[in-house]
Amino acid sequence: MTDIDDDDTKPLIDLSELIPKRPSPFDSGRRIPGKDPTPNEPLTRADARAIPRMGERVRIPKPVLERPEMTDNPAHNGFDPVTIEPYRAPIKPDYARTAVRRVVPAEIDGIIEWGLPRFQRRYPRCTPQSVWPVLNLACQGGPMYFVRTENACGLFIAERSPWEPELAVHDAFVVKKRDLATDDERDSIYRAGLRWAQEIGAVSYQFGSSTGVKLDAVAEKIGYDVTVYAYIKVLR
Repeated sequence: MTDIDDDDTKPLIDLSELIPKRPSPFDSGRRIPGKDPTPNEPLTRADARAIPRMGERVRIPKPVLERPEMTDNPAHNGFDPVTIEPYRAPIKPDYARTAVRRVVPAEIDGIIEWGLPRFQRRYPRCTPQSVWPVLNLACQGGPMYFVRTENACGLFIAERSPWEPELAVHDAFVVKKRDLATDDERDSIYRAGLRWAQEIGAVSYQFGSSTGVKLDAVAEKIGYDVTVYAYIKVLR
C-alpha cells in the first residue's frame, strides 16, 4: 500500500472563507454599542445602564441652579422705555353701511332729528317746519338728488343761472352723525352726487361751498379743477 501524506488530505482551497456564515437567530444585525474594535481590544461593550428593580423609584440628582449675575445693558442707558403698539388691521369699508340710496318721505323725520342740529350751526334760524317741505320735494327727484347712507345724508341741486345757462350741480348740504358715521360714508355721498351730475349731463359739479367745511380729503379722492373760497359776514 502506498503511504499517504497527511498534507495531501488537506483541500487545496479553504472553502470556509468563501461560504458566508449563517447569521445566528439571536443576532440582531446591529453593531454592539461601544468603541470600535482594535487589535489590542478586539471587542469592548458599552457599560449597561443601571436599571432599578421593580417598585423602586429612580432618583435623579437635582442640578445646582445659580442665579446669573445681573449687569446693565449699556445700549439702553439714557433712553426712555419704548412702548410697542399692537397691530390693528385697517377697517375695511362695509358695503351695507356705505351703500348710497335715495331718501323716501318716511325717513325725513328721522333724518331731521339727528341731521338738523348739525345743520343749525351754519343756519341757526332753520327749523324742522321750514326744511320739511323742501326735503319732501327732494324725495320726488327732478332737479334735486336727496340720498343717504346708514349714518349720513346729502342733498344736491341742479340749476341754471344767467352766467351758466347749462345745468350745474352743487351740494346743498352733507351731514353725518357725529359718533357713528365714518369718512367712507361721507365720500360715498359725494361720489354719488358726482355720478348723478354726470348722468344728467351737468357741465360742473361744485361741492363744499354751501356747507362751509374743508373737503380737501374728498377733493383729492374724486378730483377737482377749480378751487373756490367763500366768506360770510353775519349781520344779525
